[in-house]
Amino acid sequence: MLIPVLGVLVVLLAGFALAVSRRPAAYRVERAVDITAPAGSVFAELNDLDRFSGCLVLFGQPLHELDPQLQKSLSGPPSGQGQTLRWSGNFSAGRCTLTLVESTPDRGVGITMAFEKPMVSKVACTLALAEAPGGTRVAWSMAGRHNILGKAMGLFMDMDMDKSLGADIEAGLGRLKRAVEEDGGAARPL
Repeated sequence: MLIPVLGVLVVLLAGFALAVSRRPAAYRVERAVDITAPAGSVFAELNDLDRFSGCLVLFGQPLHELDPQLQKSLSGPPSGQGQTLRWSGNFSAGRCTLTLVESTPDRGVGITMAFEKPMVSKVACTLALAEAPGGTRVAWSMAGRHNILGKAMGLFMDMDMDKSLGADIEAGLGRLKRAVEEDGGAARPL
């Protein structure tokens, strides 16, 4: 009796492992918005992680709303390549390090997001600027890879990254647009 039960368990585990291994690991999501402002005004908002952090939306909420007691620290130059923002908060906000790895005036920035909690993950963000009628077009892309746990969770949860992450990028672009057009790019610290 024990042998057939163990045999069934082995087959089920092998099937589960095969299903997980076949799930895609890589993802890339991109959204864009036109902002009625010159590229220099948009770039100033992106090139300072303290200012840019006011545009971040995670799990449908602005970062600072996920945890009112969120702790953050900046290091490196006051803006531009090499600037680093670290935050640590509750389970929803997690712990993450953002680093400006590329900064080209009026063209865009590259940012790495290294999440430590609640799950380990590394994401590459690119915010590219281009001329648009009446202002600047901002294309925000995020790319990363699911680890084995993320791939396994995807079997049981809706892990449509284009849908879930895309909604956060769209909300972040909306916050960026308001910050530049309405607030003149005023800093909104966490």
